[in-house]
Amino acid sequence: VPISKSIEIFGASSLNFLIIYQFLRKVALACDDVLNLMSEDLDVRREIWRSRIPIEFCFIAAELNTVDTPKASYMLVSRLTYLPLLKERLKKHIRSILNYENNIDGIWFEFNGFFLKWYYPVGVLYDYYGAKSIPWSITVHVKNYPENELECDDKCNVEFIFIQTLKEADQMKHRGHVIENLQCHDYKQLWNNFIYERFDQFYHVSKPLSENTIENPIRYIPIRVYLPDRFKFVQKLVKPFRISSESADGGAAPTAPTTLQDILPKFYGRWQIDQFLVISHGISLPFETPVLWLVENLCYPDNFVHLCICVVDR
Repeated sequence: VPISKSIEIFGASSLNFLIIYQFLRKVALACDDVLNLMSEDLDVRREIWRSRIPIEFCFIAAELNTVDTPKASYMLVSRLTYLPLLKERLKKHIRSILNYENNIDGIWFEFNGFFLKWYYPVGVLYDYYGAKSIPWSITVHVKNYPENELECDDKCNVEFIFIQTLKEADQMKHRGHVIENLQCHDYKQLWNNFIYERFDQFYHVSKPLSENTIENPIRYIPIRVYLPDRFKFVQKLVKPFRISSESADGGAAPTAPTTLQDILPKFYGRWQIDQFLVISHGISLPFETPVLWLVENLCYPDNFVHLCICVVDR
């Protein structure tokens, strides 16, 4: 997808990273040594941390006991964060700007009639639901929390989900050998550096979780694919390299890097290359992209690669 078209679809905020990604892709594909492609690039990861989505948070007049249209709140929100982590800023807006002094039963979020699942990163929600609108307009509710649809979303639960997802990712990559060596204070550092968006400090602690070495190679790629006909991810075991049926010693041996084109039909039975885009961080990914490159450069802080399959507009 040309850069201009990607910006049109996914927003001008993706411009810098799109340019970087396209340049890296051209350089990587020109290299004869595939290992040059399978490398981590801190500039790419840092650019991801800086990415923002402009969001308009709208409120329901009846829920705030007013006849006037409540003033919306506008934020530039990190793609990597979770909606519950924005609640305190929204509560401040509700009380100070909208003069609402009653108790707030529980803030929850909706877009076009869909409950926004708080345990998915904001960037995933935007890529799936709102990628054609800037700013993304989300409805904020302060009453009638849908407990049957959404579990409790307090800050402790968000932290728990985040850490458990990290553990799951390392179990897939390194059999859990890396994460089991982290101490309690390491987990707390990871979480605090994540919520306060301190990239260098977060990366310092999390780097061992991303390493792919001869001594401790990545076994499987932690990847979640969100399907177009229902907002639910599919997760399968994906090897970083395709396996040949024979090798010199008679066993199976890795051949070429596994690409998106190799794995997507396994995730989505109706997959057709000309009908869908694969989106991550607002970028339409080339189908020849190696999944190992994705996990080393485009994974979210939870160490998973999150991919949204979107229908191509005709």
